[in-house]
Amino acid sequence: APAPADEWTMRPDLVRDPWLRVPSLCGKPVRRQRETEERGRGASRAPASSLPGAQWLTDKLLLNRHAAARLLPHQGRARILFMVFGGSSMGDFLFHWVAHVRRLGLDSHVLGAMDEALFRRCDEAGVGAALLKTPPTPTREDVAGIETSWRYYRMDPKAFTQMGVLKVDFFEEFVRAGFDVLASDLDVTWVRDPRPWVTGQAAGMQLLAHADVLVSTDIANLALDTARSERWRYAEVNTGVLFLRNTNGTRALLAAWKRKMLDELTAGRLRKDSWGFNDQTYFNMIVRALGLQGVQSQGVWRQWLAERGLADGEVDASREGDRSVYRSRSALPLPSGGSAHITLTALPALEFSGGHIYFVQHEQLARATPPVALHTTYQFSDTPAYTWGKRQRLREAGLWRGDGDEYFDAARSGGFLRLVGPLVEPGSLEGVKVREGVAAVRIEGTKGYTDRLMNNVVDPTALPEDNPMRHLTFDVLQRAALRDALALARALGRTLVLPRWTCWCDRMWSGSDDIFHFGCMYPGSQDGKFVPFACPMDHVLSPAAWAKAEVDYRDAAILDQPQLRASGAVVDVGLEPRPGWTRKAGSLPLGTSAAEARELLKPLAATPVLRLPHARGLLCSIDDAAAFNSLADRLLRIPTWCAKCFQPCSKELAGWLPAEEIRRGGGWDKMSYCMKVDVPPKFDAGGACSLNVQP
Repeated sequence: APAPADEWTMRPDLVRDPWLRVPSLCGKPVRRQRETEERGRGASRAPASSLPGAQWLTDKLLLNRHAAARLLPHQGRARILFMVFGGSSMGDFLFHWVAHVRRLGLDSHVLGAMDEALFRRCDEAGVGAALLKTPPTPTREDVAGIETSWRYYRMDPKAFTQMGVLKVDFFEEFVRAGFDVLASDLDVTWVRDPRPWVTGQAAGMQLLAHADVLVSTDIANLALDTARSERWRYAEVNTGVLFLRNTNGTRALLAAWKRKMLDELTAGRLRKDSWGFNDQTYFNMIVRALGLQGVQSQGVWRQWLAERGLADGEVDASREGDRSVYRSRSALPLPSGGSAHITLTALPALEFSGGHIYFVQHEQLARATPPVALHTTYQFSDTPAYTWGKRQRLREAGLWRGDGDEYFDAARSGGFLRLVGPLVEPGSLEGVKVREGVAAVRIEGTKGYTDRLMNNVVDPTALPEDNPMRHLTFDVLQRAALRDALALARALGRTLVLPRWTCWCDRMWSGSDDIFHFGCMYPGSQDGKFVPFACPMDHVLSPAAWAKAEVDYRDAAILDQPQLRASGAVVDVGLEPRPGWTRKAGSLPLGTSAAEARELLKPLAATPVLRLPHARGLLCSIDDAAAFNSLADRLLRIPTWCAKCFQPCSKELAGWLPAEEIRRGGGWDKMSYCMKVDVPPKFDAGGACSLNVQP
């Protein structure tokens, strides 16, 4: 397939498809979704099958007119069908998915609609969709309807497994109709055309063309993902990207997968608090029980060739660089009778990437190899209402396609204000000392510091990069800089563009892992030596908290918009020490007040973007300090950051943190530690000067 017109970069152009008119959620997805549902309940609607142009693909699968036009001409021709599955509550992610497959020219795509509301919405928006009409039976009573109080189903294990059953129903019907199905979760972004990989045309992938099933993984260490490595078999495979070839092996695996989920649901073993159990869990159980062995193994190769209808010598098994595939020792029963062995392998993790490899390790950027598929895993800040962290990750990468035009319009946002460069630079810390292990990691000279002073002070730039204290120290310095940037943006009526943040410690996906033993990196990823790194917002702030507070913000990638790069669109604001400062256009004295800054920058009110070189010692006082302090307490607070110690934390962390800090961060027990960082110094409500750092 030809390469897409817009070549991949770390921050690609944000031009959106003209048909895409998904309203920006702006912190209110639950309210808008409920309004949509209420309007739907009040209207009497004809059956979905009566929609103009709707046609049945099988006796259970209804296509809207757009899907019918794309798919029916290819039925039974083993064409690759790109599929995503979901419901109305995550509509913006589904349309984001569609925007990217259209960008790549992948015409044979369909959205599996979990409900009629989404099916109709897709029909109105010109998006191909399918609706499954499966009548309830005694063995399916637990999945006939999905009930949950969570708008984001992923947070309810029982509901998510029920969705898994319906998803497999879709897979089975499309395979029965003659398609090879390349399915992905709704939080997967297709960056490049994946067909060369699943058809064996990409370098080193020839054997993948003969596998029944291809699946992505959660591997976070690319060194373990070599062509002949079998490590993926002992890690978690991730059904977020799943290729299902139209074979008996695929049919047998799908049947076993669905049977396992139905058994768990009907036995009543799944509840809303059954964390760690979902459709992917049961897929992994099935795969691990298969007894997989490499097809190049002695005694397996010819048997496997015969099963594939291949002649000996038609496929070269001796090429060392080729990715291996695996055949099951045991056969699984087929729904129609008989049984079949399954051939399966994992997709390469660099090209079919998880969130840690892409957003934290930045491996694709380091290797100049764009991903094919990007799955926003290993992220944070999901709530029952919405997956705030996933959307924010994609916005930061310049890949999100779910925002309306108003999101990019500087005039509607009051203009943008952003910090340029890193929040903290070692050269700016001359003379700054911090108390090593202070509970608040306060900067010397800030209010309250002298009350808690200890004799042990340290230059933060001298700390080793794998010392958690370095992360603690720089984190509070960066947070303090953000205080003034946010306060100034609000004083000017502008929208803050969040700066790039640097982390010296990874944030744990699970509090059960010992990050300290691996140089402050996620266990299994430490071979990448990626610390320090440009970390996502959800490592240091909570996108969900900002959404709840209804505080608008933007990410740095927005400034790649052509209209914001035009001449005159950006003005750099100069910052100078108060002594010797003279008033001039586009300049502020350090230690200014919000009122003074507003007056001095008034001539630049119509400028789309104002840029600050830094925010250290920027603001001395602001209007309505009490209200801002309350807001900052919610927005600038560090999210939960906990890790396990494999020996008592008082012993394992003693080389880095003093006893006081270890006690303060005591987590669930003596074997865990939770980072505690106070919010930046509050502005004085009486108007007294309160700098974020002494200039």
